Amino acid sequence: SVDAFFDVSESRTMNVTVNYDASKVAKGYIFGDPVVSEDKVVISGPKTYVDRVDTVEADVSFGSESSLTESYNADCMLQLTGSGVNSSYIEMTTRGNDPVEIKSVSVTLPVLKEVELPVKVEFEDMPDGLPSNAVNVTYSVSKVRAGVLASANIQSAVIGKINFHEIGTGSKSYNFDVTSLQGISILDSKIRTINATVTVSSDYEEQIVEIEPSQIQIEGIPDGYSAKVKSVDDTAIEVIAPKGTEITANNLTLTCNVSDINDDSLYPISITISNKSAWAHSTYNAVIELVEEDE
Repeated sequence: SVDAFFDVSESRTMNVTVNYDASKVAKGYIFGDPVVSEDKVVISGPKTYVDRVDTVEADVSFGSESSLTESYNADCMLQLTGSGVNSSYIEMTTRGNDPVEIKSVSVTLPVLKEVELPVKVEFEDMPDGLPSNAVNVTYSVSKVRAGVLASANIQSAVIGKINFHEIGTGSKSYNFDVTSLQGISILDSKIRTINATVTVSSDYEEQIVEIEPSQIQIEGIPDGYSAKVKSVDDTAIEVIAPKGTEITANNLTLTCNVSDINDDSLYPISITISNKSAWAHSTYNAVIELVEEDE
């Protein structure tokens, strides 16, 4: 008699785990997250053997290198780990529509300098003439220990952006996820979010300015079209201005850009105030009808 063994084919997509010696950097430096040419691979073969694979790993060899202060690059062979793994029965390929066999990956280990950075937010559309004491920001964490590329000249940990139209009188809090900041790796793993509280000076007050739809200037009208404002979602514009300052509709320039035609005909209103210490609070929209002109 003849014994036969039958097995079904199996494919799995697996992460590539990078192993490296974290002590190879100079004092005051750390490694950042590895950048891998293929961070995932597809393993294929008989199900019995594929199921035995626990991880796909790439070991970084430093040779005689140590005390690194700049990023380190290496080509690393891929290894399958697990109980009873037999790699001769398994093929590794790239992902995608045109997979190719892969046996190694390129790994870049960024080398980051340890620094202490003040925390800050960036403001978008801040009025040009806003006094420095008009708005105060406090943080749940004012400074962080972080790793940064020495060549990047990063002076602060920017945790996020706040558009000025979101800011009204009094105080408002914002919570920012800081686990994946651009160019910065916070070293304290307990710090995952930072709260910023924005407080407007008591020298400012809210004013309501009534506008007319006819005030809106339409920009970016596509060739062959005419445009008309049909309505606005609110004619009462809330303006934050220094106390004792009177803001009227004549102080507002209202524009809508319709260069990107949308199906609902709703376009944001851009509001510019002639008083450079004031700003519009909240967002406002206009319904604009675009009509194709006859040739």
